[in-house]
Formats: sequence, structure tokens, C-alpha cells
Amino acid sequence: MMTRNAAALVAALALLPCLTAFAQGKDSPSAEEGSYYARPFVVGDQSISINVGAQIPLFAFGGDATTNSSHMYTGAGFGFAYQRFIAPGLAIGGSIEGAFNETFGARTLFVAPLSFVLSYWWTVKAFEIGVLAEPGVYLMRLSGDSMFGPVMKLGGIANWRVSNGWSVGLAATYWFVPEIHTGAYSDLTRYGNFIQTGLVASYHL
Repeated sequence: MMTRNAAALVAALALLPCLTAFAQGKDSPSAEEGSYYARPFVVGDQSISINVGAQIPLFAFGGDATTNSSHMYTGAGFGFAYQRFIAPGLAIGGSIEGAFNETFGARTLFVAPLSFVLSYWWTVKAFEIGVLAEPGVYLMRLSGDSMFGPVMKLGGIANWRVSNGWSVGLAATYWFVPEIHTGAYSDLTRYGNFIQTGLVASYHL
């Protein structure tokens, strides 16, 4: 089951292939040009990207709970990221994302991580493969109650370079989201685990 917000965001996936059609109509790389394929991801290259997809709750642990169930339905997520290459194939940058999930009790959980991005990229012909590590912090809001905490994300992206300017592909990211309480409320501490997966479109500057 998905929330209405989740269904609306996932429906936006249908719009991303339009970027492919747009990109193919302009500045498409050719075998004769070959400039990008000859030296991909060089120092100084930059990219901005957007992603949208499903936010899948896995399990939770810690505290005094008697179950590892997340007590949430599959939701939806979206995000924006910037990266700059500081060495061949190695990039740093930042990302901001958001995800909605509805709980079994009909409450809405919103998590918005702000992360530092460290990634490594390589190519196989027109395909781009990237692995990413993203430590950061999050803002969490559950039906009006808010809190902050640390977050760690690990993921991978497989893109198809459709033009000199654009790449589109698929991404999957694991989120580790601790909800840490102290003092008299320490028994409420829980550690959430999610998978976010969906489509990504990147513009190369």
C-alpha cells in the first residue's frame, strides 16, 4: 500500500523518459566526436542530478520494541545532488532528499537527509556506473513531531549517457536512520533501515 503523496511522486517517474528524448535531440555524442568517451569524469567535471522513486521500509531495531517491523508502508522519495570531480573518476558534493511513508496507524513520516557525497565512477561504453557513500544529518517529522539526527546512505547508480549533456538511469540507496533518545526516553531509541530506488537524470556541466 502507498500513500497518496507516494503515488503522486512515483507517477512522476513517467515524465523522466521525456528527458531522454530531449537529450537525444541535441548534442548527441557520435563515434566520430568521441570526446567524452575518450576521457570521462576528468578533474573539474561537474554534474547536477534529480531522482524520484519508491522509499521501501526494511526493518527497525533497538529500544524496548518487541518487533523489528518498521510499521510502515512503501512510500516515495525524491532528491537533488551536485558533484564535482577532484580526481579521475572521484567526485565530492552534496545532496538533499526527502521521503514520505505512511505508518500502519495512518500517520505520515517525512525524512529529509542533507548529506556530503563521496562517489567513484567508471564507464562501460555509453554506460556510467557509480558507487556512493553519503554521511549526513536528517530532519524527521512524524505527524507534527520533529527531530534531528545522523544518517548514513550507501548506494549505486547505473546511467546511460544519452548525450554530451544528459545521462538517465536507475539508482538504489540504502539509508541507515538512527532515532536517538537519551535520559528517561532512551528506551525509545530505534534504528531505521530503508531502501530508496528509482530513476535518476543527470546534467553534466
